Amino acid sequence: MKILITDAYIAIGDMTKEQMVDIKSIFTFKDMSKAMTANGFNKRKVKTICFAKQKGKALVLRTGFLKELFNFIKDESIPVESIQDKRTKLFKTKLSDDELRTYFNPNFKYVSHQIRAIKALLKTNVGIIKAPTSAGKTEIIIALLKISKLPTLILVDSVSLATQTLKRFHDADIDCGICHGKAKINGYHTIATIGSYKKLGDLTKYKMVIVDECHIVGSARFQEFFETTNYPYRYGFSATPDGNDKYRYATIRQHIGGEISEIFTEELIENKVMVAPKIKFITTDCPPTPSWDAAYEKCITKNEARNKKIVEVALEQDVPTLILYKIIEHGKILGDKIPNSIVLSGTDSDKVREDAIAKFKSGEIQYLIASNIFKQGISINNIETLINASGGKSKIEVLQKIGRALRLHKGKDYALVYDFMDKGNRYTERHSLQRENLYRKTGFDDIEVM
Repeated sequence: MKILITDAYIAIGDMTKEQMVDIKSIFTFKDMSKAMTANGFNKRKVKTICFAKQKGKALVLRTGFLKELFNFIKDESIPVESIQDKRTKLFKTKLSDDELRTYFNPNFKYVSHQIRAIKALLKTNVGIIKAPTSAGKTEIIIALLKISKLPTLILVDSVSLATQTLKRFHDADIDCGICHGKAKINGYHTIATIGSYKKLGDLTKYKMVIVDECHIVGSARFQEFFETTNYPYRYGFSATPDGNDKYRYATIRQHIGGEISEIFTEELIENKVMVAPKIKFITTDCPPTPSWDAAYEKCITKNEARNKKIVEVALEQDVPTLILYKIIEHGKILGDKIPNSIVLSGTDSDKVREDAIAKFKSGEIQYLIASNIFKQGISINNIETLINASGGKSKIEVLQKIGRALRLHKGKDYALVYDFMDKGNRYTERHSLQRENLYRKTGFDDIEVM
């Protein structure tokens, strides 16, 4: 077997037919994104996708799969005659832990998790850091920019995350511009929303690309970006890069690689980097329905008893409380019944959101009722109670939601999280149990079903 590695592709040649079949097999996945229809699961809409493309007698893979390919070769004890590694090598840095410590805020008492992540990044051209909320992802990125000194494009999926990150960069004296729908400011580095990166013009000036919340790399816009660009260094950060979909995760890994370092919530809680949640599931009764759409409307959005309980629980709190909903109508229903609150949705302008967050942080309002746009990219440390009014089962969304409440804040020893055990409906009850199971798997064991 012979292997050629470039920045974008791996070419594999001189292999047996059996080896070719095996390699194709491990890089083949089922795309079920269009299989769930209004009438249920349609297996005829499942597509089988092989990421190992045959070119004559050779196979070609994206370089994000390199580690997986080498693991397969090692496990199968396949002899390799030659490896030509033609990847660009722009920086090679060996720093001790003490030297790496100097790249982080000296006021941070615990940075071992961040040093571990930086060391993993410096060893490879591609890879994902799996890091929960409060792990200090932005500080890791800042350290990487300072160490590598490479002009970098940082891609995000929302304007709020772009502007929030830019402020942190400027506070750290990072020369960085920004590009989104309403602004374009030049800098040595650039933070851009995925919908606006084409406004930058010449993209070849960048040598490294970093995607924050990289679980979104499976989307069409990110796939187009990576298929039409070629950067030597490509990294991602996310608390939930894998999600629930093996095929979608493969579309992510092919471009930015797999997980190279994981930061665990238990480690952050133990070292007082984040607070632990106390999770209370409130049991509610839900009617049976023939479909998930009907279940969401009758059991969640328009479930009067459930909404009454949300309001009661909210009014019992005397601390800053975030209530998350999904359907705009649901947010309006709750907002009409909860005084001293502001309801936010994806239709609100950035200024409206910023003003509401400022009032929430200052204590001018006690309740922020927000749609699922707040599940990621929003840094509000003083949230002490979180009410998940929106249900759901997505691993990515569930962990993003609870993460909103786990940031440290003066006088905050824990976060109180209310969720709902929506019984009586096969859809909502299954989703509730999946959320409970996911909390426990993440290390959140202080759970009470009421």
